[in-house]
Amino acid sequence: MSEQPHAREPDRPAAQPSPVQWVLLALIMIAAMVLRLIYLPDTEANFDELWHLELSTGRGSTHLDLPRDQLIERGPSVTSLQDAPPWTRVPGSLETVTHPPVYPVLLRFWRATFGESIAVARAFSALAAALCVWPLFELVRLLHRTSTALWACAILAVSSAQIDVAQEVRNYALATLSCLCAAAALARVQRFGVNPLRLAALVVSCAAALLTHYFTAPALAALGLYTLIALRGRERWQAAAAMCAGAMLFATVWGPMIRRQAPAFEGASAPGALGDVGAEAAEHNAQTFKRLAAIPVRLLFEPRKEMRALPLMGAVLFVLPWLLVGRDRAMILWALWVTLVVGLAAGLDFARGTRHLEQLRHSVLAGPAVAAFLAAALVALGARPAFAHGLPALVVLGCALALGLTYTRANPKYSDIGRALAAGGPETFAEPVVFCSEPHRAWWADVMYLGAAHYSSTFPRPIVRVTGPVDDALLGELRRRWSHVWIVRGAIGLSAQQIVPGTATESYFAEPHLGTVSRMRWAEPVPASRP
Repeated sequence: MSEQPHAREPDRPAAQPSPVQWVLLALIMIAAMVLRLIYLPDTEANFDELWHLELSTGRGSTHLDLPRDQLIERGPSVTSLQDAPPWTRVPGSLETVTHPPVYPVLLRFWRATFGESIAVARAFSALAAALCVWPLFELVRLLHRTSTALWACAILAVSSAQIDVAQEVRNYALATLSCLCAAAALARVQRFGVNPLRLAALVVSCAAALLTHYFTAPALAALGLYTLIALRGRERWQAAAAMCAGAMLFATVWGPMIRRQAPAFEGASAPGALGDVGAEAAEHNAQTFKRLAAIPVRLLFEPRKEMRALPLMGAVLFVLPWLLVGRDRAMILWALWVTLVVGLAAGLDFARGTRHLEQLRHSVLAGPAVAAFLAAALVALGARPAFAHGLPALVVLGCALALGLTYTRANPKYSDIGRALAAGGPETFAEPVVFCSEPHRAWWADVMYLGAAHYSSTFPRPIVRVTGPVDDALLGELRRRWSHVWIVRGAIGLSAQQIVPGTATESYFAEPHLGTVSRMRWAEPVPASRP
């Protein structure tokens, strides 16, 4: 039996979609999945993806935490599930990052079930992103109409920003799905009234969103404000109480770990972190305003360089939802959603000198609201159907034409470093690897180790991480125990012979803009006492 609209909302009946509309929705979901799955294995994993793979193993941030300037007998393959701690260790190992536990835990189960390749891990994000179409359809259908919901879903399906996060091993697609589930549950409460299942869905989805990514908070705040403004009577207070219960559940489960993550939060939001290094405040603020104005267009597609005016014109999309609230009060949800989500990133940029707006993933949660508003805008203005459908159709076409730019990524080729370390054959796999970078870029050696360990079949193996020449004690140990030493250099002016004195180059490989790999032998005879 189909649900009937609640008596408190008689003005806009929630008609069931027709068979044709169900078919269209299915086609949109299929298109969304295909667009998110193609090219998954065709690009290298970037550093953040490798880090998330590492977190899913329960080892925490091992590539950062291993001691420096000393020999580590078995430098682990930090992204591999082989010999990994049990999954229950995953939540407690996140104190060095600014992420909640749901995504790495689910990623752990996904990888254990389907495999450990980068394509498999990305497929988890692709699936979550494609599933976003369903709750968005329900949400927009209940707040507007079914045809509007189909257009909103079509825009979301071809959005470059949504496709981009769907092809990364990161938690943004899952966070978007959680927020949309919470919004759909709220829309059902508004349309059909309160029942235990809807309230439970609201509690669970709100808690799940916060446990997936902290940047879901402004989207949930938009839902909370919409609840207080648009709902009436007991629906208003029970829905608000359910959302508060979800937040309390999150705080109870994860609150103690947030305190342990405080240093990571401080580092991520420190003045200048991800910022315009060396830029004057006025220059940084001017750039931030330009980035802010471009966000609505960039949430649809990434404009070409010659289309400089288009992103700035897109700033009008911040204002229009507010202007249409008088014609359609559902517009206030989209206005609040975009304003609060993008406002958080902009606030950090202005206040702390960061560049969150430049990295679109920090605003991608506003994408569904932009899609819904564009699908509903002309309908709210009372335009004829030809015009009302024309705007979202034009947006879908523009996004589709820009898809060619969506799949072009130039990630570092860590796999070449990994292959270079294995080039000597199995008999060399037990030889130590020295990862070296300059002191003020010590993180570069960490990144090189993380990438090499993921893409090389030679790990676990002995490793050393240094920020300069190895000391005499370590040099003596290396000389006594091995006839050869591998050196991976990145962002350092020292030669391989300076890093490990007394060696000569036997083989050499360079990956432009990333690092070099050298296999070194001792230039002088090795003492007979060496095993």
